[in-house]
Amino acid sequence: MKAVILAAGKGTRLRPLTDSCPKPMLPIDGKPLLQYSLNLLKNHGIREIAINLHHLPEVFINYLVSSGDQGLRIKLSVEPGLLGTAGAIKNLQAFLDERFVVVYGDVLTNINLSELTEQHKRSRSLATLAVHQRKESKGCGFVVFNDGGRVSSFVEKPRNGSAPSPWTNAGVYVMEPDIISYIPDGVEYDFGKDLFPSLISRRERIHASPFSGYLVDIGSPEGYEQAKKDLQEGRFTPC
Repeated sequence: MKAVILAAGKGTRLRPLTDSCPKPMLPIDGKPLLQYSLNLLKNHGIREIAINLHHLPEVFINYLVSSGDQGLRIKLSVEPGLLGTAGAIKNLQAFLDERFVVVYGDVLTNINLSELTEQHKRSRSLATLAVHQRKESKGCGFVVFNDGGRVSSFVEKPRNGSAPSPWTNAGVYVMEPDIISYIPDGVEYDFGKDLFPSLISRRERIHASPFSGYLVDIGSPEGYEQAKKDLQEGRFTPC
């Protein structure tokens, strides 16, 4: 199985920190967030990993060169213009020729990827989305699903602030390569705004997998400080 770490975003909510350092490269207890994601994937047996880049790609490249191969085969996909979360996957179509995991580059988590993959296999879905309940869900994508886990609605960052479900998108997916055929070429296209609603309207099989483990989105100053504090105080155990 392969994986993609989505790391192209500009991290505007974290400026000025991200003016000189991409969000996934921000340090947490002496290591960039990216390294925690690489370790998570490696510890679940995933060795072939693509990373999409746009904002300050040289920072990633310099770090990966200096840290050695780590027993991983890493493919870098530099986007001259942002393609969106799903558009980045389309751009990697030749690489993603088998089942793959997607991890958002601004997520710190110790989710059990092996368990998520097994649930995905049992569901026979195009995609399985890890979902969890957050204390602070502002700016999240909300996932509505039935008792069997089948997703009936995906609402990306509702403007009116109403939550259609207690479950939010965790930014970790397992996907079949066939899903790429539903993503248009050469346009900016997102999972939450575009692809998931489109697949649901077509009655394609998308499943949700709830988990209660650790996950923090460091995309805001509050999230970044929380992640650093949790690691220092032992509330997060890295893989």
